[in-house]
Amino acid sequence: MPPMSGTPSPSLALVVITHNSSRWLPAFFATWRDTLAASSRARHLHCRTIIADSGSSDDTHDAAARAAPAARLLPLGNLGYGPAANHAIAAAPDATHILLCNPDLTFPHNFAAAFLDPLAAQEPPFDRAACIIPRLMNPDGSTQPSVGRFFTIRDLIADQFRTREHRKYLHPQPTVAQPIDWAMAACLLLRKDAFDAVGGFDDHFFLYVEEVDLLRRLRNAGRESWFFPAAAVTHHSPNAARSPRPEVQRYAARGTLRYFAKHGSFLQLLSYRLLALLSRRLPPHEALAPRTSLLNHPTGP
Repeated sequence: MPPMSGTPSPSLALVVITHNSSRWLPAFFATWRDTLAASSRARHLHCRTIIADSGSSDDTHDAAARAAPAARLLPLGNLGYGPAANHAIAAAPDATHILLCNPDLTFPHNFAAAFLDPLAAQEPPFDRAACIIPRLMNPDGSTQPSVGRFFTIRDLIADQFRTREHRKYLHPQPTVAQPIDWAMAACLLLRKDAFDAVGGFDDHFFLYVEEVDLLRRLRNAGRESWFFPAAAVTHHSPNAARSPRPEVQRYAARGTLRYFAKHGSFLQLLSYRLLALLSRRLPPHEALAPRTSLLNHPTGP
């Protein structure tokens, strides 16, 4: 279905956030080019590529130049995911949509036909949703948990008795297109006007929970986020598949504490403070910091 007469054609910016990501970039861009070429509609979608590098110490810059020579590379300090995404998205002011990606993705041959063709044709929900999220797959082809409810203390307590890969997420995962609360930010299609209207990512989130906060603010602004499982992309290295690192667990706990300081009631914030203390995820001076301090300090190093 072609766009309605008088409706501007979508313009897409592919935004990739890297950090010591050189090993992933060749397959990412090779499969991206392949899936675009497989779709007569998507390959005519006006698209640019921006790589925001958040403080890599490997040869990510050289790998990016080889894998995507036409891309714009933004060499940033180690800002964290959300702040790096904000810089990259600001560098595409005339894009109507942003496809925000981790570099550890590979795209199936039919991804563009399933996900970008409806965008180019401006079909529902691509014509109205603020954020649309494809299904994530593990390398073996199984569905990777990625869709969750907005945080509640009850769910976070229940998570203590679940395996790492199933924490935070709905059980079972959705299997049909539908509005959702939030999803992992490994691959998000964002309407730029909606993203800009809520101020983008909160720069105070360094790593983890930034997507929950963003989609919560979109919901508060009356904008929907949709899960679109008919399109899928392989996500190779989710956090739950890696060995837990103390600093990453701290970033996640700080992010969750900041989330409740922004969006939670007094009782919810108090409950998470106690949970963070009892689980030893945060030291007392962080878990018990005043709400104003939580709102004014970043969650990173």
